[in-house]
Amino acid sequence: MGAYHLFCLFLAFPLVASQASPDFDLKWDIRCSRESKQEIILSWYPPQLSESEVFQYNVSCNLDDYYWLNFTTTGFTHKIPVIAGEKFVASVTPIIESKDGVRYGGVPATTKLTESTATDQSVPSNVTLVQVSSTEAILSWNPPINKGGEILGYKVLYTSGQTPSKMDVGNFTRVSMRFGNEASAIEASVATTTEKNVESQKWHFSKIVRIELPTTGSAPI
Repeated sequence: MGAYHLFCLFLAFPLVASQASPDFDLKWDIRCSRESKQEIILSWYPPQLSESEVFQYNVSCNLDDYYWLNFTTTGFTHKIPVIAGEKFVASVTPIIESKDGVRYGGVPATTKLTESTATDQSVPSNVTLVQVSSTEAILSWNPPINKGGEILGYKVLYTSGQTPSKMDVGNFTRVSMRFGNEASAIEASVATTTEKNVESQKWHFSKIVRIELPTTGSAPI
């Protein structure tokens, strides 16, 4: 990374204080998948914090060591517009806020996508999201084709507004999600793991599914 890119990162992500905390060295995981030649989906499972909460995420993306994109977000899924390329690398750093209001940078998580890894068979497939009433939608999926071991359960991440929600759903492959009348859309992703060691556990995310909700609040027939 050259001096120019470091300068851009400094402008995009102001420095935050650093202090000792049980959450400071917390390991977590992110993933990306290619939706098309012009779009990549970047998603992550929010860190499990014990004495603090995530204030925002600092995201840095690079395509073929040339095209840079830096931004901040409070969500956990993002569609990244890209030009045609073979290598995509992303880094996400959680900015953590302690109970006394001090903010500091947590451990960054990185992910990459190349043409050889564009098809991931270790994630849930056939993910479908359907609205069934004015306040409820159903998310369903199929188990991964290449499980790589015993599936230990699924986690669902979804949002119908600014605040993301998460659910542990065991080994079920169908779940109901509630949302308020103010919601205009729902986005969801489902993740699974076969790693029994909680400390090194990595969750593999499906692609993101999205539905637009009727502005009148009426449910589909």
